[in-house]
Amino acid sequence: MAATTAPPRNPPPPTATAQQPTNGSRPTPLQFKFERGQTKNGVHANAVGNALEFLRERDGVVNARAFVDYSRPEDAETHPIFEWNEAVAAENYRVIQARETIRELRVVPTSSDMAPASQGPVYVHVRQAQTPINGYAPAWVVVTRPDWTEQAKTECMTQLLGLERRYRFLEQLTPIWQAILRFQTDQTADDQGDISDPDQDQLDDGV
Repeated sequence: MAATTAPPRNPPPPTATAQQPTNGSRPTPLQFKFERGQTKNGVHANAVGNALEFLRERDGVVNARAFVDYSRPEDAETHPIFEWNEAVAAENYRVIQARETIRELRVVPTSSDMAPASQGPVYVHVRQAQTPINGYAPAWVVVTRPDWTEQAKTECMTQLLGLERRYRFLEQLTPIWQAILRFQTDQTADDQGDISDPDQDQLDDGV
């Protein structure tokens, strides 16, 4: 693998911006956190966010296996995120750890008018038609690309329909299930792509 230049070590915590860019660039600077706190295995969420953006800008998407490779050097700031003891964990387990870390990353809301694309989970699972590399892209980039927006909408509908099937016995939620089913019925066949849950993707894809 060709050598690459990593982002600066120990980057200063950035300050969030409330304005969403129009060109798909990162609405920098931002503050990151994990779903359950500021650090994971002693690594600050800002370090993970900066590393993932470095990979995304280099490769087009954030690939879980690429995140593992980036973190492999012992002096990499994100190295402690992973279990490197081969007696405990194989490479595929580290890919799973990478996926979980990517999905856990959040943007810290610092104002009430922050753009919706800058809130909630930062990275969305996407597939690239032009290359075999699949992975994750920031929400603020996904909303600028019609193909990725459509993928996100389809994956969202897949998960909502799964919830409906699982919890339709809860009569109190019937109005919600009916609204979801009405929306699905109103969509054309072209609107329904084949987007699988990334949990079901083959580990060999490195997603």
